[in-house]
Order: sequence, then C-alpha cells, then structure tokens
Amino acid sequence: MRYLLLFLALITGPVHAEPSVFVFNHSKHTAVINQNTDQVRPIASITKLMTAVVALESGLSLESRAQLINRWSTVLPKRSYTRLELLTAMLVRSDNSAAESLAQDYPGGRTAFIGAMNARATQLGMTHTHFDDASGLSKLNVSTARDLLNLLEQVHKIAIIKDITTRINSSVTWENKKKLTELKFDNTNKPVLTEFKNVQISKTGLTAPAGWCVSMVVEQAGQTHYIVVLGYQTKQARLDKVKDIMYNHIMGKLN
Repeated sequence: MRYLLLFLALITGPVHAEPSVFVFNHSKHTAVINQNTDQVRPIASITKLMTAVVALESGLSLESRAQLINRWSTVLPKRSYTRLELLTAMLVRSDNSAAESLAQDYPGGRTAFIGAMNARATQLGMTHTHFDDASGLSKLNVSTARDLLNLLEQVHKIAIIKDITTRINSSVTWENKKKLTELKFDNTNKPVLTEFKNVQISKTGLTAPAGWCVSMVVEQAGQTHYIVVLGYQTKQARLDKVKDIMYNHIMGKLN
C-alpha cells in the first residue's frame, strides 16, 4: 500500500512541478530554506547514495572483484573491477553500470539489493521514498527533499562516502597487454567542488523526469548544513541555485 500511494502521488503530481529546495542547519536544527520539501518526485542519481550505503553495509570486501554489467551507460570498459573501483566510479562519475554491478554482486543478487535499499529507507524514517533500481534511472525511484535529509545524515557518518563523493576527479587503472592503463574521470559536481572547499558530501542527479538535482552536506563555521535541490530545468539553473545557497544563506556573503 505504501508503494502504491507513492506511485499515485508521483503520477498525479504536476508535470512541471516547481523545484524542491531544502536547506537545513543541522547544528541549530532549523530550516534555512523550505520549498516544496514534501513533494514526492523522482530523484535520479541521488539514489546512488543509498546504493553506496547498502553496498558498504553488505560486509563484502571492497577489494573483492565483480564483473561489470554494462547494459547501462558507463565510462568503464567491460571487465572485472574491485568493489572499491565500482564504488568510486559510481559516486564520482555517477556511472550507472557500476551501480548496477554492485547491486548484482550483493548476496541474493539485484532483487535482494533493491529490497535492502527499501528496507534501509524504512529504517531511516524515509516514509515517502521508494527505490526501483540501484542507479536512479528509473522514474519510480522517488523521494522528498525532507526524506533525503535523513539519507544525508546517514551518509555523513560514513568516511569513505565523504572521501569519494568530494573528489574533484578520480581514476581506475588496469593492466592491458602488460601495460598499465588509466581511465580518468571528473566529478559530476566539479564546478561546485572546485569553488567550495567546505563540501563534505556531494551527489548530483539527472533524468528527464527528475530534472537537475543535487544533494550536499556542507560544514561552515563549525556548523553542519544539509542541502537538497530537486527538479531544476537546466544544469546552469541548478548551479546558480547552489551558489545562491552557499554565498547568501550559508557563508553569509555575496559572490
């Protein structure tokens, strides 16, 4: 019933809904910006934060290898990778095949992994959230800005997610015909991470149903801020909104 209600909320909502923006000062437990925070909507690759949580909580070694399943968009050549390499490609480059390969590598396979994602959402009190895949490509991956604050609070406790999501760029390497090959890739939120050095967590998202999205955790003057931006029409509009939030609502100065 819960999932049916979420689905109905999504399909009966406005086609071009106004963006959802939630900026929450966790240290003071106060909302700084509160705009459409309870609207259920697709969240695209912000999904991958939950994918990372479930993959890490599986107990499987990050050095164990998994075969890449490249039925989804990917920058990675088809071969096996360590789970750490897949996690890195997923969180830095937002690689969809890396996300789905981690799901397939889970005990019980992809179905069990998606079940674990939804169970974890329930545990975190994300009552208006449903996951249909591990990558965020499905429009049935839905949540609210308010629910996503619960997810950000959880991932902010996990050092490896903090480290990987804030890398401006990264790479994976492998031996090819006795030569070391390196594949470099940039963070999908590179402009923000380059400009602001106080970002602790960063994950973008984009699909046609979801629009341009981003979720972040920022430390400023000893205070922790959670930022969720969903449903912007263009990449530039999303970037402009993040800069407005950072300079005018968190850092307290104009650009």
